Amino acid sequence: MTEIPLCWIERPSLFAAPALEPDPARRALLFLKWFIVSLKAQFYVGEDSKIGMQKPLNPFLGELFLGSCTDEAATTRLVVEQVRYVCVFDMFRGRFRFRNALSTILLLLNAPPSHHPPVAACYFWDDEHGIQCEGFSRVEMTFNGNINIKLTGQSFVHIDKYDEMYRIPMLDAKVVGFFSGHLYPELCGKYRIPCSSGYISEIDFCGKGFLSGERNHFDARVFREESGPGSPLYTLSGQWSGKFQVHDCGIDAGVETCDINSLTPYSIKLSPEAEQDPWETRRAWRKVHESLAKGDMQATVREKSKIEVAQRAMRRHEANDNVNWQPVFFSKSSNQDIRMQALEGSDLHDLKSEKLDGVWKVDRELARRHKKPFHGGLTPGGANES
Repeated sequence: MTEIPLCWIERPSLFAAPALEPDPARRALLFLKWFIVSLKAQFYVGEDSKIGMQKPLNPFLGELFLGSCTDEAATTRLVVEQVRYVCVFDMFRGRFRFRNALSTILLLLNAPPSHHPPVAACYFWDDEHGIQCEGFSRVEMTFNGNINIKLTGQSFVHIDKYDEMYRIPMLDAKVVGFFSGHLYPELCGKYRIPCSSGYISEIDFCGKGFLSGERNHFDARVFREESGPGSPLYTLSGQWSGKFQVHDCGIDAGVETCDINSLTPYSIKLSPEAEQDPWETRRAWRKVHESLAKGDMQATVREKSKIEVAQRAMRRHEANDNVNWQPVFFSKSSNQDIRMQALEGSDLHDLKSEKLDGVWKVDRELARRHKKPFHGGLTPGGANES
């Protein structure tokens, strides 16, 4: 789960494109395109949409994911940190596909509930092009006949050259396909991406129903706030996991067909394992991944249990000593983010109504100058490394 924000940076030129566009309406369109293209990897968790979806590894408090993606024209860097923990660690940790409907239901019904869903804070940026994103979110999964995935949080993108702010919506999803035995995600509802320049992107996710419709279908439009959605400048329609078309309403013509599967995602560049901090996710879960790859379930259980037991012990010690875990790159504030003011005063301000329990903000300079080891000799397993 800690690696999911990779979906936002694996096509660096798409992320940088709005910062290179002088026309504000075109910037809003390019931002919307980047957002739509990133959804498949986020909700299929990197899996091919023809195969199904994967259940990611559950996170542990303090888990880190640090790296960068580079293509021929841009580089985007990423910092992700788990800043709030799940109270229980008893759900099986593994990376497996949701292929069997019955086993998936049983997994969710037997997973112990958590009153404190994990919170991941994220910061990614492209210094050369002057664009960055900062945000945090929590994920909750429930089952009531469908598997429901609910995101709560807030996330903003800022373009320096135009002092322009976009807000990324938190999407709700459900896992469908029980009757076919092939489970896949569908996004639900209507969302808006407001921009401080006055341009709005509205997206209506209306995927395949019981008898009709197209899997992962969406319709979107870009318009000026004062004009309203009935007077769009651009419209988009298609599948967020496949192809979609862009229509320029000014000339009443299609201007682009975007095939997401033909847009190469670039692999993330990580530090060599020996240079990674013990809290970085690939190093922390290395032995679990190796055991899963070998099909050695005894070793998988043994290795995952080491971290689970150590994490429980850390939380008990913190409670006994009346201390709180201190994240490395992010700090918590009880005040609403001041950047919200750029988008206030609008009926388009549709943040989730749930209490966010504070706002997580990045220390940008610290994110740029990693100082390892971040927690001294303490590791996720609770002991000093030799």
